[in-house]
Amino acid sequence: PRLLALALVFAAGAAHAVPREIEASDEDRGATVTLTLLDKAIIGDSRSFCRVRFVLVNEHRDMTEGDTVELEVTEDDFVGNDNLWQMNFSVTAAEAAAGRVDRTFDCSGPFGEDVNAALDIFARANVDRDTCGFTCNDADPSTANLSVESVEDDGDEEDDASGAAKQLPLGRAADRIARDQDWKSISFLDPSNVRLELLHRTAAGRLDLTLYDVDGDVVAQGDAQPGATVVQAGPLPAGEYRARVQPRDGADFNFYDLELRVEAGGCAPGAIEQQACGNCGMRSRTCQPDARWGDFGACEGEGPCAPGAVRGGGCGNCGTQMQTCDAMCQWSDGECRNEGECAPDAVDAEACEGDGTRRRTCDDQCAWGPFGACEAAGECTEGEQQDCYDGPDETNGVGACRRGTQTCAGGQWGACEGQTLPAAEVCDDQIDNDCDGATDDDDPACGAEAAVGDACSGDADCGEGLTCLGPPDQPPFRGGYCTQPDCDVACPGDAICGTAFGLRTCLRACDADADCRPGQVCADVEANATACLPR
Repeated sequence: PRLLALALVFAAGAAHAVPREIEASDEDRGATVTLTLLDKAIIGDSRSFCRVRFVLVNEHRDMTEGDTVELEVTEDDFVGNDNLWQMNFSVTAAEAAAGRVDRTFDCSGPFGEDVNAALDIFARANVDRDTCGFTCNDADPSTANLSVESVEDDGDEEDDASGAAKQLPLGRAADRIARDQDWKSISFLDPSNVRLELLHRTAAGRLDLTLYDVDGDVVAQGDAQPGATVVQAGPLPAGEYRARVQPRDGADFNFYDLELRVEAGGCAPGAIEQQACGNCGMRSRTCQPDARWGDFGACEGEGPCAPGAVRGGGCGNCGTQMQTCDAMCQWSDGECRNEGECAPDAVDAEACEGDGTRRRTCDDQCAWGPFGACEAAGECTEGEQQDCYDGPDETNGVGACRRGTQTCAGGQWGACEGQTLPAAEVCDDQIDNDCDGATDDDDPACGAEAAVGDACSGDADCGEGLTCLGPPDQPPFRGGYCTQPDCDVACPGDAICGTAFGLRTCLRACDADADCRPGQVCADVEANATACLPR
């Protein structure tokens, strides 16, 4: 983007160098004290940066639990020293056992003011180890003085009110001091995007940054980030703006750099921008009167799939079919392959022994079963009823499963009505829905996550990454079968990739029928591989 020129003048003044860390350290009889400060401190600051590290090791004599350590940070005055910070602590059992103490403390606080415009500050430690006794001198390390320059404010003063704002140049205005409100002026001739970065040592006092228009209305509040407070705004109409820097805590001053970036932006009011979204959809937004884009609207006109996606499914009589999502985000059907010879539960009849009839039924693998016995015309009496059950025999009467009743009509037995067949386990209804003898939490199907081969009524029963195979698309999988249809990637858990009823998919591995749920058997699906399949 084009960088806009700003007709601004930077008011030069006496600048203070960016504070740097300075350090002093001393060691005495296994005890080391290290003091870290900044080489400058702001007069009146309630929290000038200070850090003390203390290390004690069993070098001259062993430490024990309860040994005491006294730490002090002191300003060295010509007449009378000023104590700036003090800490007393005892050695813990863990530290004594390890033979090492290593602690770091934040000693930040007010440093005061010296008549010489510089502060001489040092740190000392006093160690009292029980093993030393009453007659020996224990460790007493003391650092050399660190010289800290006292400063009051930067060369932009007076800039403590909006009307006294100093113009801010592009790039970085360095070495500033925030001990009150600092106001900066920004202006540009075209709609623009503005980014202000208020760089400062946040641990020494967080600084806030706010952008205003010339009427005093807030345009943007600064976002507190590690090491900075950032304002990102735009596109903004051409004009003049004010940026305010101030300590979050009125007495917690800090040093800072303020960086300004301005980029051409904006749009023609009323212009419409469109953007592709989702599965072949489109969304649009409109440029507002202030030359800023409005929000994008909802994604419209989406298709059901993403171009190039592939899925497998059932078709015809137990056949399989691959579908591919085309460039228009619509499913395209492939050839239906490996169909069976009949539709499940279809009935075929032929004459036998005079006027008798024998029948056969298409099984759930779309193959004709054997013909039954030759039945004389009218195999049952009109209106006669008998018990019936279409599920696996071992599930009848178990859990929720119950047999039904079929009625004779036209000399033939009708459909089995009123029966309850195994279904996917519902894990919080106190019912054994899949009729395997286990209810809710006792049923493996109610684990933390569904696995390949578990019963299901829909994809929601199978969890993330799995789909539910079952009637009507996959008639052989009665009761549902959780799977991952795409065998081009690894099957989850212990599942294996195999072919069942013409469909190549992930299957539950097994060694024997006992490894499978009721109504399934352990069958060969690949060379040297067996998996649970419907009977």
